[in-house]
Amino acid sequence: MIYKRALHIGVLLLAIVFLSGCEEWNKVRGKNDASNPKDDPNNPYAILGGEWHGREFTTPIGGGATVINDISYFIDGTGKITKINHNGTLTGITGTVTNTGTNTFNFILSSNTQGNFILDPVDKHLAFIYTDVDYSILQKGTL
Repeated sequence: MIYKRALHIGVLLLAIVFLSGCEEWNKVRGKNDASNPKDDPNNPYAILGGEWHGREFTTPIGGGATVINDISYFIDGTGKITKINHNGTLTGITGTVTNTGTNTFNFILSSNTQGNFILDPVDKHLAFIYTDVDYSILQKGTL
């Protein structure tokens, strides 16, 4: 069980490291329109703005097979998670994101779930871990 969890986290970190080598790392991340907080290059939440879709991998705490769910996070450009869609159903859960460093964020959901986001250097993939056994990799704007 511990080895399986370590393997999942290792694969997740390997994906982040691989993506960090992309040459697009230093490209400008969008428009330079400070009148809109979503377009302000000094707003660390602007890069999160949009729809993020992917798979959530959950391993039951007592053991057992990993469960894979479809998940979507809708994040505005000001650090708010406005809705979460789980297996095609809106959950009613919202949340708040806090910037903790370059491309790293903490979040807390209205369900009191807490976790971490790690954004790849080209702002297209978002990895998150929110318990010892739940993690996901999301892609921006795709289903």
